[in-house]
Amino acid sequence: MAPYRLPVFALLASLALPGAASAQQALLTHSVWFLRTAEKFPDKRIYRRYAVTPTGDMPNVELYNCPRDPDTFIHISFEMRKVRDLKADFPSTFQKIEGRFLVDETNAFSLPGELIKSEMFFDRTPETAKHFDRVAAAKDLILLFGSGNSAVKYLRTSELSRKIPEFFTAANVGPMKPFTSAEVLQDCIRYRSGR
Repeated sequence: MAPYRLPVFALLASLALPGAASAQQALLTHSVWFLRTAEKFPDKRIYRRYAVTPTGDMPNVELYNCPRDPDTFIHISFEMRKVRDLKADFPSTFQKIEGRFLVDETNAFSLPGELIKSEMFFDRTPETAKHFDRVAAAKDLILLFGSGNSAVKYLRTSELSRKIPEFFTAANVGPMKPFTSAEVLQDCIRYRSGR
């Protein structure tokens, strides 16, 4: 998404978020998943969540990847390129990882994943489906990772959820279709079944 400055939310973000050098960071984000309707991949759909940074940028930080092939796992990825440098957290830019999650301050669990460059991937397998769905639906989410237990907290604010469509319009990103967390899985299942 092209950079778009959000002065009001940038001010809020600068008050609420620790600096980039902190081992724990927080991101203001929204609860709704968005599908860019102009984006037409032949073999997948990507639903997205964006954050607002202290500088007013709106990076895409969460991706819900829905492959058309039913034999390929659905997965969530957390893009860290605009969040933090992962060099201190991982010895390699391509490795298996374990993400530790705290969902809505009540459910803690781990999911196996994979790090590729600046993105952490977690599959929805038969063994992980229950926890995966909790991550996708979380109102508050903390992701712990790396040998130093670095953390990113995803603060899903209702105000940003209401305002984000206006920001998309102002940033001229094209049509975006919203999905709740329950709807995103249903839409993905329909897509995978060819309906």
